Amino acid sequence: LPPWLFTRMAKLIVNDGSMPEIDTLRNVPLGLKTSEETILLPYMITWTYKISKMFYPSANVEYGAALFPVIMFALTIIVFFLFVKEIFARESKLSKIRANIISLISTFLMIVIPILLSRTVAGIPEKESAMFFFLFLALFLFLKAWKTEKIKYALTFGILAGITTAGMSLVSGLSMYLYWAIFAASFTAFVLNKFGKKEIIVYSSWWISARLILS
Repeated sequence: LPPWLFTRMAKLIVNDGSMPEIDTLRNVPLGLKTSEETILLPYMITWTYKISKMFYPSANVEYGAALFPVIMFALTIIVFFLFVKEIFARESKLSKIRANIISLISTFLMIVIPILLSRTVAGIPEKESAMFFFLFLALFLFLKAWKTEKIKYALTFGILAGITTAGMSLVSGLSMYLYWAIFAASFTAFVLNKFGKKEIIVYSSWWISARLILS
């Protein structure tokens, strides 16, 4: 199963300092290029292991791998709440209260949905726990950039959205859905004549920063 693969790669990083370019235990005898699959996830497991070792000296890599999805899903819940709140947020006090209520209900449903529970509980270092974190963070930052009036803030949020988009790409190939979602939303804004100078800057900064990191 993939969690064992990610844990094995994390062990190699701990022992050797980095992942090997070729994984000789797969596609024998040719091996498999590790750059063709998730690159960031084993490193994130390694960082979790090193942090956990500071508080629990007897922790090993398996302990870090078991703890990793819990930490990531906790962060995902926070980011998801902020993302939904940003969607419904308006200036009036009543709208802010309503946005908070909608965000709380949405976040609760996300926490208990069965399809996610099996991939975000302790002991299962799957891609999804980290993938959803980067997904909702990228959407939140892009939306923040889109709604910001000042160009310099819009540019900053756009670049940050691109960085987190690249992070999702380095975790899972499902990042294509993020690209298509942002493209579809931007194209719709263009058709409705709501795609001005600021929106061009936001979209360009997001796409260029993501592609530069991935290149």
